[in-house]
Amino acid sequence: MDEATLSRIFEPFFTTKDPSRGTGLGLATVHGIVSSLGGAVLVTSKPGQGSTFDVYLPAAPAASQSMQCTQPDIPTGSGQRILVVDDEPQILDIAASMLEQLGYRCITRSSSMEAFEFFRSDPARIDLVITDQTMPGITGADLARAMLELRPDVPIILMTGFSEVLGRDDALSLGIREYIEKPFTMGDLAQKVSSCLLEKE
Repeated sequence: MDEATLSRIFEPFFTTKDPSRGTGLGLATVHGIVSSLGGAVLVTSKPGQGSTFDVYLPAAPAASQSMQCTQPDIPTGSGQRILVVDDEPQILDIAASMLEQLGYRCITRSSSMEAFEFFRSDPARIDLVITDQTMPGITGADLARAMLELRPDVPIILMTGFSEVLGRDDALSLGIREYIEKPFTMGDLAQKVSSCLLEKE
């Protein structure tokens, strides 16, 4: 990468890809997670020679064996099945990893149509759906509408980095339970998921 690109890679929505191929949130999400843990991401890059990303995280105290996600102020799950839908592989992997560390079982789909077909085959097997809003073909809002027609009580969380396209109030008016903006931390995600599942009970 040249210096101009390198200086902006952690900015939300900055991308060198076409709009239909990415949102530019992958590295912003990684940077947000690492920073929230007190770490840092250092990057060296030269055009034509590749890039190196070094992630530094603080060492855990020797006496502490518990992970962040098991701390009392971060709610955890007990094996509930969550369907996560996002066309960005990096964000899909990060969200799935967070959810699994929090104690949930995660099913991922990178296509909104594939996610709908999976959900339609047995709506009762999913405890909660988390979907991105901006995806090729069917948007997250349209996917939520279709799922709610099949199962009106299914809790849905809408992920978005484009709040000016569909705001929180608009999302909630569709029957979506929660709204979360990217990039988000594990604590943010844990609170939203727990809130939805408790409301469902």
